[in-house]
Amino acid sequence: MKYIWNVIIALLIIALLIFAVSRFFATRDGGATDDGTVLDGSITILGEPSSDQLSLNIDQVVMPVDGYAVVRAVVDGSVGPIVGNSSFLKAGAHENVQVLMEMVGGQEYEVVLHRDNGNGIFDENDPPLTLEGGAHIRSTFSVSPVDGAGAKG
Repeated sequence: MKYIWNVIIALLIIALLIFAVSRFFATRDGGATDDGTVLDGSITILGEPSSDQLSLNIDQVVMPVDGYAVVRAVVDGSVGPIVGNSSFLKAGAHENVQVLMEMVGGQEYEVVLHRDNGNGIFDENDPPLTLEGGAHIRSTFSVSPVDGAGAKG
């Protein structure tokens, strides 16, 4: 009888280990779930960029999965065209991420994290990262005008 209890306990321990390992591998990609949502990620932009800059410096990006920080112009309160993107970012924390883009004084922009589709190149097939509930990992910023820089007209 003692042998049967030992076998049952051993089987329960094995089942628990299998469950724990499967949960680890299901979320090891920075918290990505099976349905494509992610559990975390962040974008930090300190200060306000100015129109005399040739690129955006993102102070910190935390990528839950491999991907890109993508900048879009905000036009009439809606997200507009893509104006720049970072180079390929591995999952994890990155500091001083540069995005080459034209800075237009007074313009509002939005940075959104996108998942790489596996080809290592940003393209239209790289979807925005979506948090549970459907929100994107994003941050908005405005560009300060500098006399004679970034003026359109």
